[in-house]
Amino acid sequence: MSTITPVPDADQGPLEFKTERQLAQHLKKTYGEAPIGSELTSLLETAQLHFFARVEQDAVLADAINNLIEAQENREPAEQEGLAGEWNRRCKQSDDVYPVMYGSVGSRLDTFSDDRPAWSNPVYDFVGNLATEFIFQSEPILATTLQLHPGTAGKGGINLAYAELQIRRPLPFSEPFIALRKFAVSDADRADGNTSPKLVKTGTYRVTLDEAAQLAHALLFAIDVARGTSEDVGQVPE
Repeated sequence: MSTITPVPDADQGPLEFKTERQLAQHLKKTYGEAPIGSELTSLLETAQLHFFARVEQDAVLADAINNLIEAQENREPAEQEGLAGEWNRRCKQSDDVYPVMYGSVGSRLDTFSDDRPAWSNPVYDFVGNLATEFIFQSEPILATTLQLHPGTAGKGGINLAYAELQIRRPLPFSEPFIALRKFAVSDADRADGNTSPKLVKTGTYRVTLDEAAQLAHALLFAIDVARGTSEDVGQVPE
C-alpha cells in the first residue's frame, strides 16, 4: 500500500463505520486500496473514535496508515528468549499462513511509559482518546482454524475461518488481558448471497488472565468428557 494523502472535506461530519467491510470499501474508493485482517481491524478501531469533522477523521486515518506503511519497510523484530520469544516465533508462523500487509515500528506509547512488556510489539500499539485506549498489544497468533464456521473459496481450496489470540495491556492496568477474535464470512455476506466474500472479524472475547485459565481448564475438561479420556486432565484446581 502506497503512502496516502487525506482528501479534505471540512464541510462534512465524520463517517460512521460499523464494520470492517464498510471501512475497506471507503478506503478502496478513496485511496484505491485497503489493508486486510488485523491491520484493518486496528484501523476500524481508529475510525470509530470520536471526531468533530470528516477532515479530522480522514487526517487521523491517513496518519495511522502512513505510520503502518513506513514501519513495514524497516521492521526487523529482534530475537527474544523465553516465553515472549516463543510467542513471537508463533506469530511468524501465523504470518506465513495469514500475512500482515504492513505495520508500524513507531509508537507514541513509548513517550508515556518506559515499561513496555516483553511480549508487546510496537506495530500493534493502539492510541486512542482515553487513558484506557492507550494499549500495549502483542502481535496476534493463529490460535486455530474454525472448520464449523463459514470460510471462503480460494484458488487452492477453502480458506478456513480462524481464531487468533492477542495479549493486550492498557497503560493504566498492571495486568494484561487476552483477546480472542474470530475471522469468518459475515452473516450479512451470507444473507446477501455475496459470491466473493472475505474473512472479516465477526466476534471478539476479552478475558482476564484468570478467566482465560478457567476457560482453558473448562475446554480441556469438555474434551476429556467428550472423548472419554482421563478424568484428571483439564479439571480446574481447587
